[in-house]
Amino acid sequence: MTGAKNSYAGKVKPRKPDAQQIERLSDHDEIGNERQKLTDKQRTFVYEYVVNQVSGTEAARRAGYKHPNVRAAELLHDKPYVAERINQFRLELQRKYEVTYENHVEQLAKLRDVALQNGAYSAAVNAEKARGQVGGLYVDRKEILVGRIESMNREDVVRRLQEIHNQYKPILDVTPVEGLENEGSRSLEKIT
Repeated sequence: MTGAKNSYAGKVKPRKPDAQQIERLSDHDEIGNERQKLTDKQRTFVYEYVVNQVSGTEAARRAGYKHPNVRAAELLHDKPYVAERINQFRLELQRKYEVTYENHVEQLAKLRDVALQNGAYSAAVNAEKARGQVGGLYVDRKEILVGRIESMNREDVVRRLQEIHNQYKPILDVTPVEGLENEGSRSLEKIT
């Protein structure tokens, strides 16, 4: 069998990130200075590091660097514009996926509508119920009643202790019975 050698055999093939997703981040910093553009490998590094949450070395490996451990340290510590893009990209993703009341209710409404379109009425009901819970229309109330000694008066405590003593009297009574002192050793002799 002949064919081209797969250069990614046993490795994770680097994924090319959406260049616009990272590059559409502002090309200027807060002061107005132009930011340095990222190379394709640097863009892939940023994407892998932030989105897939891998180590710097693994992100550099996936970006295609020959010495990923060295390049990761260099990119994270010696290239401030790469570190800045990492922070910028993280903030953008946090804003995009943050959970707010409005986003949550809107997403549940979308799920309900899709479920209704697909005839999944149980899922639609569950999504609508979840929207109601978020909106405060439903209240889950649980009462846990436990008998605590702090809430008992002295007579109740004494009565309960007496009940426990009477219930477990056969195993609490450790008074030796005459004639049974050697019973345990005789039973052991029968076994061996």
